[in-house]
Amino acid sequence: MILYEPFKICNKHTSESNYFFDNSLKMQNDLWGIKNFEEVCDESKKNGFSQEDIIRMPANNFSIIYRKVS
Repeated sequence: MILYEPFKICNKHTSESNYFFDNSLKMQNDLWGIKNFEEVCDESKKNGFSQEDIIRMPANNFSIIYRKVS
C-alpha cells in the first residue's frame, strides 16, 4: 500500500501552506483534513501492515510505503 499526501508529524504541520490547506478542508467538512502521521501508522499496524519506507516528496507531501504482514 502506498499513501501519498501531506501529513502532520507529532500533530504539527510541516509547513504553513499545509496549515491553511488543513483549515480549508475542515471548513468544508469536519471529517476532512490532514491526518497525523503517527495515527495513520498505528491504524495500518492494526490492519496488518508494516511501514517499509517514508519518502519526502515535493509540495510538503510524503509517500509512505507499507507491506501487508502475512
